[in-house]
Amino acid sequence: MLTGPNTNRLDSEDKINSIKIYARSKGLKIISVGFYHEWCDYNLVLTPFELLSLFKNADSVVTDTFHGTIFSIISRKPFVSLLRYENKMGSNSNKLNFLLSQLGLETRIYNYTEDLDIQLNERIQYDKVDDCLEMLRETSMQYICDALSLVSTASNEGVSASCN
Repeated sequence: MLTGPNTNRLDSEDKINSIKIYARSKGLKIISVGFYHEWCDYNLVLTPFELLSLFKNADSVVTDTFHGTIFSIISRKPFVSLLRYENKMGSNSNKLNFLLSQLGLETRIYNYTEDLDIQLNERIQYDKVDDCLEMLRETSMQYICDALSLVSTASNEGVSASCN
C-alpha cells in the first residue's frame, strides 16, 4: 500500500488511523515515497522507474498528490485521493477534482464518511476510464495538429510565428 509524500499532508490522526487499520486488516505494508512519515512501514526515495514499478506492484494506493493519482490510474490500481484545501503546503483540490471528474472517478475522492476499506474495495471501471482517456488524447492530438497547421500556414505565407 502506497501513501505519501509530504509533511502536513497525511498527518491527521484520523487519516493515519484509517490507513493503518486498512493496511493491517489486509496484511499490507505502508510505504511513503519522497518524505519520511514515522507511522509508515517504509519511507523510500526512488528513481522514476522504481516509482512506476512500485505503483505497478502496489495492492492499493492512498495519495494526496496529482501524480500519485495519475500513476494509480495508469497502473489501474484501487486508489483514493485525499483533497487538501488551502494550507501552507498548497491546495490540490482544484486539479484533483477536475482530473477525477474528467475521468468519471469522483468516487475516488476519500470522503471520510465511509470506511477506507469500503471505498478502496469499490471496483473501478477502468474500461470506461480508458475510453475517457482515449477521447482526451484524441482531443489533445487534434489541438496540437491544428496549432502546428496554423504555424505551418503562417510560415508558408512569410509570416513568422513568435511567442511574445
